[in-house]
Amino acid sequence: MMPRASSSPTPAGLDIRHPLSPTGWLRSICVTTFSLDVRLGATAVTQRHSLDMTKGGCNEPLLPGEPAPPCVPPVGVTPGLALTVHLRSASRVMLSGVIGLADQQPAGTSPVAVGATLLVDGSYTEELQMVNVAGAQRSQLAIQALANLKSGTHTLGVRIAAEYSSRAQGDVMLGPLALDASALPSLGDGR
Repeated sequence: MMPRASSSPTPAGLDIRHPLSPTGWLRSICVTTFSLDVRLGATAVTQRHSLDMTKGGCNEPLLPGEPAPPCVPPVGVTPGLALTVHLRSASRVMLSGVIGLADQQPAGTSPVAVGATLLVDGSYTEELQMVNVAGAQRSQLAIQALANLKSGTHTLGVRIAAEYSSRAQGDVMLGPLALDASALPSLGDGR
């Protein structure tokens, strides 16, 4: 038999019916509204369209004797991979997601290294995952991270980068993707 909340909470807390208690009721000071006040919040983004991880001077191999082209690596969050969280108090935020990958290069082409990095409020925090996708293959990039954040508004995002080892025609496409962030209560010990 499961404990049930009574229909009328007392000012000091909630009276909870419990079968193991001699009177059938737990004392109202044992379970307060504060002790039951666990707020969990979540936000998510889902995207069905594909995003092209185009080859360029920064992520494709050089031909023999070819000078390195000017390269300005992309910075910031990959479009569609950012979430905003509003925290009333310090919390742990779990970021998780799955990103579909499709290498459109011909079969037999050298694998493309695709990696993900977590960004919190625009700053890189940690490398999340790296996978290799061979020509004409599909794969998934699963990401998961835990961030300790102070109260306030924060942007959590993921930066995806592709390193090509071939100049064959075709690029890696991202999508579909799903990304979510869940706020968990802080442990109260500053973590």
